[in-house]
Amino acid sequence: MDYFPKPALIWNNEFEKLFTASKVGEGGQVLKQVSLSDEELKEKLQLFCDIVNEYDTYKLSGEGWQTLGFLLYLYEAPFIWRVRDLYDLADKSKHREDVPIAVALIGQGKTGKSTLGRRLAAKLTGALNFTGSGEFEERNKYVNKAISDVINEYLQTSGPVSPLMIDDVRPDLTTRQYFEDMIKRNSNSITGPMPTAIFTMNKEDDSKGVVSNRHEIARRIWFLSFESSFKGNSKEGDLKVDELLNRADSDLYYLCQQLLEEYFKDISEEDAIKIQADFLYPIKKILKDLLVKYDLFQEIEKFFEKDNYDYALYRGKSDWHMLIEQVKEPDDFSFIESSYKHNLINKRLINCQMGPIKIMVVHRWGCTIIIFRVSMKFLIVVSMVLLDS
Repeated sequence: MDYFPKPALIWNNEFEKLFTASKVGEGGQVLKQVSLSDEELKEKLQLFCDIVNEYDTYKLSGEGWQTLGFLLYLYEAPFIWRVRDLYDLADKSKHREDVPIAVALIGQGKTGKSTLGRRLAAKLTGALNFTGSGEFEERNKYVNKAISDVINEYLQTSGPVSPLMIDDVRPDLTTRQYFEDMIKRNSNSITGPMPTAIFTMNKEDDSKGVVSNRHEIARRIWFLSFESSFKGNSKEGDLKVDELLNRADSDLYYLCQQLLEEYFKDISEEDAIKIQADFLYPIKKILKDLLVKYDLFQEIEKFFEKDNYDYALYRGKSDWHMLIEQVKEPDDFSFIESSYKHNLINKRLINCQMGPIKIMVVHRWGCTIIIFRVSMKFLIVVSMVLLDS
């Protein structure tokens, strides 16, 4: 089975231009120039804004920030290698491996991850094949290993710069040593044109739903969290999604590729510094200029002005909120009496992921610290609890 993107964007080193081919391995032809009237372009830009606002306004908890981040990465993906090369020219504080070569949409089911990262992404880029993880079983019954091997083959293939899209990847792929070694090796060693990867991942309660928090992975894969459900009933949500899908096409995407190709021909020193500070600066600049021109920038300005989404900060701020949100029965909660506060524990999560535990409560430095000791492995996990009773 051919897992590689179809059609494919190919970087032609001889002509220093983007080519398109029906599949990887074919020569292809120069990327056809997109010509849009002002009215048509404004419609495409309006859809871009509407997708971001849909994921912010119509969710129980707004997720427009990470939605914009994903779309920006998707549109810049064929030129991520250019940004990586620029990082090599920066001072010693920046390295090419600090530019993520993959993006992963991770969260619970029914949160719109696959709608955004598969259905909309495919229509917005003109992709005809977005592979599901189950399709890798015919290559290897160990699906994680099969996915890792295919990604490795694709990253090392000369020419293609289209992202490899894989739906419903198990988060524990990122915890496998062979996967980490593969991502590190390719991220560190490949120079010049290279493709990227896009995953959607479903968080589960067991060990297969755990994503790696190792720095070696986090600097090379950009994790975007999608946890909130849509408001209203499922029928209303389906209608909104169908409306977006019916309007979606690849015109804006290919226009951005034209503009990015032109942009990278002559990077000013000022822009190089901005790119080294923000790997998404090129596509932000191009889209912002277009949105301002057509008086649409204010619709998503609040997300543009933020720093890029940081999954580590999300996890740090939201762990307890998510524990409460995920609880199924009142009995899942235990309260441990302490000198100053009650401490809230989700037994279901702990039992599933850590096994039998012993808990100690210690008061130090003005806060309560819970120490989980897993007796079978003698592992100690420390968590600072700041919840009031």
